[in-house]
Amino acid sequence: MKSSYYNHIIYEANTAYWFNALTLSCFKTTRHIGSLLEKTISNNPDVLQKINVGLYDKLLTKGFIVNDDVNERAIILEANERKVLDKNYLLVIMPTLNCNFRCWYCIQNHIASKMSDDIMQRLKNHIDYMIEVEKITSLHIEWFGGEPFMYLDEVVKPLSLYAISKCKDANIPFVNTATTNAYYLTPDRAMLLEQLKFSYFQITIDGIKDKHDKVKFQKGCSSAFDFVLNNINEMLLKISSVSVMLRFNYIHDNLDLSIIKELNDRINVENRKRVLIHIRKVWQEKVDKSRNPFIQQLSLAFIKAGYMVNDFEFVKDFVPCYVSRRYYNSICYNGQVFKCSVNTDMNEGKYHGLLNEDGTITLREDMENICFRKNYMLDICIDCKFLPICMGQCPKFNSLPDAKFFCKMQAVNDGELSELIIK
Repeated sequence: MKSSYYNHIIYEANTAYWFNALTLSCFKTTRHIGSLLEKTISNNPDVLQKINVGLYDKLLTKGFIVNDDVNERAIILEANERKVLDKNYLLVIMPTLNCNFRCWYCIQNHIASKMSDDIMQRLKNHIDYMIEVEKITSLHIEWFGGEPFMYLDEVVKPLSLYAISKCKDANIPFVNTATTNAYYLTPDRAMLLEQLKFSYFQITIDGIKDKHDKVKFQKGCSSAFDFVLNNINEMLLKISSVSVMLRFNYIHDNLDLSIIKELNDRINVENRKRVLIHIRKVWQEKVDKSRNPFIQQLSLAFIKAGYMVNDFEFVKDFVPCYVSRRYYNSICYNGQVFKCSVNTDMNEGKYHGLLNEDGTITLREDMENICFRKNYMLDICIDCKFLPICMGQCPKFNSLPDAKFFCKMQAVNDGELSELIIK
């Protein structure tokens, strides 16, 4: 037997936190026991079997110790290939690039735009093609934009109903989700959203109420913060199967602990268990690691108040990004296809492919190298103990010939890992 290469052991005060990056298993114990355990399994794990067979079996089951002939790296590479080719199809649809708000950090050009009947028909043909020819095993539509629900009745509804019907006929699962500012998710639309099988919404909050309302505002709405959170609360009350991610986009001065009370005043206690809090820096804001202790304090306060918290992002399925999946596409209102929906290419006319009349997609020739290059094969990545939860740098760097290598895990600190284990 041998110790797993992907064990991470973090000591803080009198506690030892154990995390295995390959199996995502974790536990905590005292510093003294953790230190003894680390020395034992590093030198001779078989000794532990004689001392405490129950603990030995648990560490073996959870992947902290492995058989001598186990090639953990090969397991990772095989899992990556399997997931890249997985036929659970993720289709992002952007009915418009327009939006009722004008958030200063948004990457989209908010041009007046709406998906035409012709492109909607091509999308229906595309769904037919993926089900009948590509033989996908499930269909997950994620609505994006712009603000997709500006055209709920004209675009989202008919395409969703078509997809639901086709998946039912093919006897494959269908999932409907959306990234939205929630302004149009009014209570009177709850029944329709449930009919369209929406199960999840990602919604951005820009800090405490006063700060949020300076970023998101429009004529006729006295407070976007109040209006949106009321919509969310009512939707959670009316649709028992739906959950919400509240993504708190923070800058240097828009978050403090008062946000807990502001949220509690607007989200019923029984609804909080279906609200996932996701605290993330606005990308234009400079990295300031001195804020990490406060962000962790805020995360724990959200948990205490009854919410779920996603405090640490990492790869869970051996694929660095959805862009790297063969069965993923993002289709814009005009039929242009983008493998990445969160970069500036669509604003610069650099579309990655086109949706054809017959429902097939023609990608640019260079997209094969950009999307599917095995970035994790770099020496610095393949030998890294974080490999299973990172899988290499973002594919967008493959399109930049002069781009410097960027390690995603450099931003991870021991505090974040220990918080992950605590949760």
